[in-house]
Amino acid sequence: MLRMGLFVVQEYFLRAWGILPVDLSKDSSQTKQKCFSWVSLVLGVTLLLGSFYQSAVQCAVVVCGIISSAGVFKLTNNGDATLLTVLADLPFCCIHLRGFLVITLTFFNRHKWMDLKVSFRHLVQTSFPNETQRLRILDKWKKRSAWFAVLTFVGHILWESGDWLYYSTVFPRTYAMNASSLLSPLPLKITTWQYLILYTLFCIVPFILSQQVFICLIVMAGVLMNALKELRHSIAQCSHELLENNYRKTTCCFKAHGSSAKYGNVLDEMIAEKVNMWQIRHMETLVFLRQLNKFFNWMLFVIYGLDFMTCLGFAAHVANNTSTVIESHVFLLFSAFVFAAYATVFLIPLVAVFEHSYKLPFALHQLSAQLKPTYDRYGLGPHFGFGLDYKPQGEGVLEQVERFERSCSRYDCTIEGGGLFVCTRGLLVGTLTLTLSLVVLIKEFVEKSESRKDCPGAGPKSSG
Repeated sequence: MLRMGLFVVQEYFLRAWGILPVDLSKDSSQTKQKCFSWVSLVLGVTLLLGSFYQSAVQCAVVVCGIISSAGVFKLTNNGDATLLTVLADLPFCCIHLRGFLVITLTFFNRHKWMDLKVSFRHLVQTSFPNETQRLRILDKWKKRSAWFAVLTFVGHILWESGDWLYYSTVFPRTYAMNASSLLSPLPLKITTWQYLILYTLFCIVPFILSQQVFICLIVMAGVLMNALKELRHSIAQCSHELLENNYRKTTCCFKAHGSSAKYGNVLDEMIAEKVNMWQIRHMETLVFLRQLNKFFNWMLFVIYGLDFMTCLGFAAHVANNTSTVIESHVFLLFSAFVFAAYATVFLIPLVAVFEHSYKLPFALHQLSAQLKPTYDRYGLGPHFGFGLDYKPQGEGVLEQVERFERSCSRYDCTIEGGGLFVCTRGLLVGTLTLTLSLVVLIKEFVEKSESRKDCPGAGPKSSG
């Protein structure tokens, strides 16, 4: 069986923390396999429970902020919490939930991972029949997979360090190691250093693991993109050969076979063989895409939705930031940029799958447009170019190409998130546009509310 090694780093981390089952060799004893399976299961459940507790605490903090801003309970010291303040607290909740929900979904789908990998191997073997090309593409994505793992791991550790440094500078008393008011106003007393240990184990680790799951999706989508790109290139190359070398090749072939009937059969066999191969490759991409969406469907929805909310929260924090320290604005802008990149730039391979799939029908239409003059050139008949003495084997090639074109138009390749959105170029543009629009509208709403408070006489006049 083809061994690709694309997810070595990702699988190592996920198996080490019990999210994916341990993959032991077949020579291992049954007792050893059961022992490792139980250890992996216990470790994974422990991580999920700890992440659930940590996420619940952060969600409770955000809910308290929402209640405070609504005026139901005044839990803040100055009682001036606004909608922007609530949005500014969203990143803490969303980052916790992102890690917890993604690893939970992966954990419950852990036994489907091997089926997805088997389908992925079939896709690679079918889509890249040339071994040199196949190894080149796999090596490219193997390196990218490793670089993505290093980038997300080191990048998140550095961002968490900057985040902790930023808030410990803004709130030095609250973030002092021996302080116990970090979770205020919740009635939970825990010192900062104890909270930091829990935060590292049950927030940072789950988030990094969720990034590894995301990388697996990105790499699989990238290989799928290359498969569709290679399929479109093969169709376009066939159409280009008919266009550029039509006269020379068809003349030589016509002279060799001596009649339009024999030449028509030879041409039909050459094109039909290619079309059959293209149909098999396209069907393999659809089968794998179904498996991919089935496994990553809700994970992608959680990743995109919570990254978008995190980006929106940091953008709101930028709009509500009154600090005169330049480092404060730089950190908040950088944080918004990082999570905006997760929700946009990291989705580019997923969007490219749809882009290359969308181009397949046009490539097939070009091919059929080149085939018709080829048949007509040698008087192969008025109907689809077939003459009276030409007996096509099975259905005509043009009919086969046009049916394949309709099939590609109907069954395009799209990666979905929870069945609620598909990864297209409009999703990326809409994400950034919606974030900026919401921040601007909220900022204007808050400024108008504050101006009305400063001018009490500007209210509506009484009718008396």
